[in-house]
Amino acid sequence: MKEDIVAEDIDFPATPEHILWLAVIDRAIADYCTPAQELTPYFKADLYSFFFCNEPKPYNLVYICSMLLDREDAVKKIRKRISNYAPKEKHRSFRSSSF
Repeated sequence: MKEDIVAEDIDFPATPEHILWLAVIDRAIADYCTPAQELTPYFKADLYSFFFCNEPKPYNLVYICSMLLDREDAVKKIRKRISNYAPKEKHRSFRSSSF
């Protein structure tokens, strides 16, 4: 594995920490886009709060993008991806779309 990984869709050198946080966001997107009947109401509500709370709270999307990835602009792009989500994309990686 290279020291400095530059993913096609990330326009900055990705550190291992960046890759880890992108994986966390990727998993959260996959869980959030799972049909509601497959998730508990509490988990779905927690995921909604993770993605759509506008205040940076520890380890929500705004916090991760601004504090850990230093990319505040990513919040809007991720939220847009969620709103455009189609079932055929269920297993498509977050990193395969533009960050």
